[in-house]
Amino acid sequence: MNSHSGGSNITLSSVERVPLPPGSVNETKYYTDELGWINNETKLISGLKYFYKETGVQPYLFLTDTINGSHFPTDSELEDFAESLYDELFTDEAHLLLVFFEYEGMYTGWYIVGTQAKSVIDDEAGNILTDYIDRYYYESGLSNEEFLSKAFSDAADRIMTVTRSPWITV
Repeated sequence: MNSHSGGSNITLSSVERVPLPPGSVNETKYYTDELGWINNETKLISGLKYFYKETGVQPYLFLTDTINGSHFPTDSELEDFAESLYDELFTDEAHLLLVFFEYEGMYTGWYIVGTQAKSVIDDEAGNILTDYIDRYYYESGLSNEEFLSKAFSDAADRIMTVTRSPWITV
């Protein structure tokens, strides 16, 4: 569970991860859009489904500009909101819920991972995902669907592959 904003370096993946076994997830929808951002559902869902296929963890994106009636939630309000939303939306511990909060051009993301999903989406993997969201959020030329889809599919590839450091060992 991390709140994240700023920076464009993508965290390296240092551990080998094994996808959750089939049957771990009670498959649900993939998103809720309270911002009116998603015009091309197919484009968005392709990246989310790819993430699911690679990790075995089903992602769910909750786009909103209001948490408990406020446009200016604290981190703890965001966390509480995400935790109760997880319990409301899912009957398994194999989902990753990302609450993407944007108001007046400022965004923050908060994610919650089910207990079982934590074997794949550990803190490092979560940082990789939020790093990609951060990078593509600020990249002009991508639609909302494209940046979110690309962030999830690129994150899945990096999460499931150990990244070698670019430094050469002497």
